[in-house]
Amino acid sequence: HRVVEDAKECQPKLEKTLNIIQDRIDSHVMDFATLVLRELGLQDIVDIDTAQCIVK
Repeated sequence: HRVVEDAKECQPKLEKTLNIIQDRIDSHVMDFATLVLRELGLQDIVDIDTAQCIVK
């Protein structure tokens, strides 16, 4: 997140593209976190808000 946010400050014209990239990264990281929680047997214990906090 920090890299994308820094890039937005340096290159304001790229903000829309960087937002798309950041959304894709967030989606993939969330999928990975969900998979890890499932593999650990924690998917029923950890709610989606907690999983999002883990990702960030």
